[in-house]
Amino acid sequence: MQFGSLRVSPDVLQDISIEAELHKERLTTHFNGQGLGTVFEPDRITVQTENGRLLDSREDPRSAFRGHTRETPWDDMHVAYLSSYALSNYLTIPFLYTYSGFVTEELAPWQENGEEWQPLRVPDYIASHSHEQVAYFDPDGLLRRHEYTVDVIAGASGSSTPLTIVTSTELSRLRNAEYMQPTPTNKRLRSPCGWLSAAVTFRSAPI
Repeated sequence: MQFGSLRVSPDVLQDISIEAELHKERLTTHFNGQGLGTVFEPDRITVQTENGRLLDSREDPRSAFRGHTRETPWDDMHVAYLSSYALSNYLTIPFLYTYSGFVTEELAPWQENGEEWQPLRVPDYIASHSHEQVAYFDPDGLLRRHEYTVDVIAGASGSSTPLTIVTSTELSRLRNAEYMQPTPTNKRLRSPCGWLSAAVTFRSAPI
């Protein structure tokens, strides 16, 4: 894949730096060593140089997935949009759920490996995988699993879980993830995927 002069190799997301804002949906991805990056907001995705020169943009990027099946080829902006909103969501949970407009619903406790987790059903109104997701928190309040469907991939189901939790002042972040196709009776994870490994900078801003 290629963003103008930005060549995207299959493992490009393992060599990026990310700036994620906690109080609004905005994420900047820097492609390390290439002098280029993307800026994501829900209604717009742009590709630009590190000094701010605009190279490409797409307004209402989610509409570009309309009518897609799982076999529909993607262009570079499709990839940039999905990876950006996904990382923005993953890296700001649970702060994300305090945004004005979120209403969470507690579901029946879930038992796994001798632990009891509290699932929260979260209807989304932001750019996200799907309109309804479920997040599982352990007794210490740490996120243990995040389940969803991926609307832009024809409703494919998925789940992610933290493998390493790095704590800093007021936040915990995902360092890596695994994915699965969950079923009602088997929520165990398989197929490790390392594409979430990244350097992450959080910049706090007034609410």
